[in-house]
Amino acid sequence: MVILISAISLITTLIGLYYIGEKNKWGFVHHTISVVIQGYLFFVLQNWFLVIQMIILALFNVRNYYKWRSEDAFK
Repeated sequence: MVILISAISLITTLIGLYYIGEKNKWGFVHHTISVVIQGYLFFVLQNWFLVIQMIILALFNVRNYYKWRSEDAFK
C-alpha cells in the first residue's frame, strides 16, 4: 500500500512540475495534491519533521497559486 501511495504521489508531482514549466498555474494544484499525499504517508509512518515540511510546502503552493498572474509567467 505504501508503494502505491508513493507512486501516486510521484505521478502527481511530475504532472505538477510539468504544468508549472508550461506556465500553467494548475501545476500548483497537482503539486499540492502530491504534498498532501506525502504528508499523509509521513503521518502514518510517524515521521513528524517531514509532516511539518509537507504542511509548509502545501501552504507555499496555495500561496503561489493565488499570487500567480499569467503575465508574470512570460517575463
